[in-house]
Amino acid sequence: MNCTKCGICLTVCPTYNVTYWEHYSPRGRIVLSQLFELDEEVKKSVFTCLTCGYCENICSSGVKFTEEIERVRKQFISSGYFVKKHMELYEVIKGYGNPYRGVPLIEEYREVETLYYPGCTALYKEREIFEATKKLLDYLKVDYLVEAKHCCGSTALRVGLGEDIARKGFESIREAVEKTGASLIVTSCPGCYRTIKKDYKKMFGSVGADVMHITEFLFENVHKLDFKKTDLTVSYHDPCHLGRHMKVYEEPRALIEEVAKLKELERIKNESFCCGGGGGVRAGYKDFSMMVMGERIREVKRVDPDLLLSACPFCYRNLKRGDVAVKDIIMLLSELVR
Repeated sequence: MNCTKCGICLTVCPTYNVTYWEHYSPRGRIVLSQLFELDEEVKKSVFTCLTCGYCENICSSGVKFTEEIERVRKQFISSGYFVKKHMELYEVIKGYGNPYRGVPLIEEYREVETLYYPGCTALYKEREIFEATKKLLDYLKVDYLVEAKHCCGSTALRVGLGEDIARKGFESIREAVEKTGASLIVTSCPGCYRTIKKDYKKMFGSVGADVMHITEFLFENVHKLDFKKTDLTVSYHDPCHLGRHMKVYEEPRALIEEVAKLKELERIKNESFCCGGGGGVRAGYKDFSMMVMGERIREVKRVDPDLLLSACPFCYRNLKRGDVAVKDIIMLLSELVR
């Protein structure tokens, strides 16, 4: 109700910027969601939001749009009006413990200082990120166990489905913390990072350990890392969940500058343009995801770096569909550590 309909959000919304249809903007979605009509275009309006949070950065009325769109999605689903692909994903996670039908990785509990929670995409689909992270943790002689029994529930929460999945993820991590005595959880995935550090605390309470994204952890230990310097000019894509949602901007850039020359994109940090993969849009509306990804790739080409880096397995997975060279920052760092 605080929305003044000023329309400034239209200037930054990724889905509006690739469609130019008002009902794919934050302002349009607010109007339609209040009507709550079970209409196909209204549903599409509500479920194509990437939950990137860009609109919240510039909203003069302080509208918490991401929270609102997730609330409306729950309302739609409770009325039996859902996106088929999202429900299929939800059922897969319930059955397998992850969205990719992977075999859960279960390591026998022992006393450790750190739990490494890779996230489903790094573990099951973009395995090179998982292996690169382990290489760096081993290099630093970190005493850790991999905790990957159950999905954290991030994607399901974003689409309005997954409080039960998130609770299972919370209970699994909490059990691992209690049985290992770990004081720190390190994760590769910004979605997991936000869910474990922010959403769990709000919904269920503390997991009993501090939580860090891998870039924060490596930055804290950068004095122990010996990297080879490259001649590469690289650009960095800020993941929405790591940047706008959790305010981690400087640590990845500091790590990049240890090994390469950083050439910034036009829209960075809290103004970074989404990769197109978030909010359940890649699963439910692939055409929207591709359009937004294409806009980001065009921006990368204007800057023309040798390599595009991100710090999110899902951003890496989505941006690889464009025709530029892309790596996760952890992949590059693991290649260059002496």
